[in-house]
Amino acid sequence: MELPETDDMLVIHTKKQRQGTAPVFISIPTHRKLKAIAGETNVSMRDLMEQIVQFGLAHMVIKGGDDSATD
Repeated sequence: MELPETDDMLVIHTKKQRQGTAPVFISIPTHRKLKAIAGETNVSMRDLMEQIVQFGLAHMVIKGGDDSATD
């Protein structure tokens, strides 16, 4: 799945890629926001979540966790 080259925006694409699914649990307020975005964009919640998670993983930085390291 190709994601945009910007750090502050996620462009939602309607391209379908089916490789199986697995459940992920989110809070009800987050689910409501996603459902609203899915309705506004006419993109399934599955595809919307896939794009959001892929964007997040590509831009995630993990800090801390190693007491011997300095930031």
